[in-house]
Amino acid sequence: MKVDERDELLGRLDERTTNTWNTIEEIKELIKEQNGRTRKLATKVNILWGIAVVLTGGTGFSISQLIGG
Repeated sequence: MKVDERDELLGRLDERTTNTWNTIEEIKELIKEQNGRTRKLATKVNILWGIAVVLTGGTGFSISQLIGG
């Protein structure tokens, strides 16, 4: 392999490494955002579940009872 070819390959490898690193950072930010949304939804589900328990008098109930089936 010639020196020029090697240098070109090393330059391309460096560029790909930088692009990969930047993509990983973007993915990490998206995961943080999704985790926040998941946490909020889980909180809402827990609240709704608690309301359903109260409305049924604290007795057992099934999903079909909740949706009117």
